Amino acid sequence: VVDDRTVEVELAKPWASFPAHLTAEQSDGTGLIAAPATLTKMGPLFLANPTVEGLFGTGPFIVQRADAKADRWLAKRNVSYWRTGLPYLDEVEIRAVPDNASRLSSLGSADIDMVITSRPPADPGKLQVINQEGEQQVLAVAFNMTRAPFKDPQVRQAAQLATDVEALAKVAGVDAGQIATGPFASGSRWNDRSVGRVPHDADRAKSLIADYEKKNGPVRVRLSAADLETDNVAVQQELARQWTDAGMDVELSVVDPFAQTATLLVAGDFDAVIGNDFGMPDPDMNYFWWHSSALKTEGKGAAYNFIGLNDPALDEALDKARGSNDEATRREAMAKVQQRLADAKAYTWLWSTRWSAVTSERVHGLDTKLPDGRPRMPLIQTRFNLEGVWIQ
Repeated sequence: VVDDRTVEVELAKPWASFPAHLTAEQSDGTGLIAAPATLTKMGPLFLANPTVEGLFGTGPFIVQRADAKADRWLAKRNVSYWRTGLPYLDEVEIRAVPDNASRLSSLGSADIDMVITSRPPADPGKLQVINQEGEQQVLAVAFNMTRAPFKDPQVRQAAQLATDVEALAKVAGVDAGQIATGPFASGSRWNDRSVGRVPHDADRAKSLIADYEKKNGPVRVRLSAADLETDNVAVQQELARQWTDAGMDVELSVVDPFAQTATLLVAGDFDAVIGNDFGMPDPDMNYFWWHSSALKTEGKGAAYNFIGLNDPALDEALDKARGSNDEATRREAMAKVQQRLADAKAYTWLWSTRWSAVTSERVHGLDTKLPDGRPRMPLIQTRFNLEGVWIQ
C-alpha cells in the first residue's frame, strides 16, 4: 500500500496490459476482489459457477435471486457501495428475451426500460440508443478439440469447408462487410488481413467426411448455440443443413444462457458451439481463451481455454504481445496468433457484432463518469454499467 488511494503491484514478468485486466471479470478473476471464503470454496474461476452461492461483491447491486428456469436475475441496491450516493436504482431485474423484435416492442411498457441488442431500430424515434465503441465481438463456431469428432483436424477442416458464410449472413441479415477472417473485426487495427477466409467447398468437405468415416465410423455432431439472439438460431439451423449436406449427422441444441458458463467452462460438454466472443478493449484480454495455461487440468475445476488449444507457438505469440508496450510489436504478435488459430482450424469465423443499448426516454444517467470525472465507456460487449442510471 502506497497511500489510501494507491497500491503498488510487483509482477513476476512484464505485463503491459495489466491495468486493462483489472477492469475485466473474465481474466482469471484478475479484476475482482474476492472474499477468501469464496476462493477457498470455488477456486479462482468462481464466476464459472452459475449459482450465486458464496459470492460477496463490492459492486453497486447485490444479487438476490438467479432463476435459470425463468431466465431472469434480480439484484438490489448495495447500501454499502463504495461510491458515495450511488447507485440510484433500488432494484434491477435482468431478463433473457431471445426474440429481438419482442425486446424492442416491450420498451416503454410498465416493466421494461432497457434492452441490449445487436439490431437497434433503424428509426428509434423517442428511444435512446447507445452504440458500443471500440473493438467488436465476433460470432464464430468453436470446435471442441479435446474429443471426437473435432479432435481430428480433418473433421474440423471439413466443417470449415462445408460452411457457406455468405449464405449464413443472408439468413441473419448481416452485411458482407462484417464477415470475419479471425477473432478481430475487419476494421480492427489488430486484424491481419493476410490471413484469408477458408473458401466454401462443399465437394471437398464431403470427400473429407467420407474418408474419415471409412476409418472411424459416422461423424455425429451436437451443434449448440450460446446466444440470446433468435437470428442466430436461424443461423444454427442453416449451418446444420450445410454440415448435413457434407455427410455429418447433426443434432441441434441451445445452451441455456444462464448456465452456458458452466456447460462450456466447467463441464466442457459440447462438440461445436456458435457464440459471440472476443471483442475486448485490449487484445491481450483474449489471452485466457487460447493460452495453454488456461486449459482444464485435474486440479482445475473450470477452464476458459475450453476448446483445448495447446500450441507452444501460439503461447509464445500471446506472451510476446502481453509483455510489450510497443504497438508494432504487439500487432506482429497478434498477427501470429491469428495465423496459429487458422492453422489449428480451431474456429469457423462468421462475422463481427456491434451491440447497442436501447432505452425508453424515462431512463437517465446513461453517461456516468469514472470516479476521477472522466467519461467512461458505457457499453463493452453486452455489459452496461448501471450504477449511475436513474428513472424519471
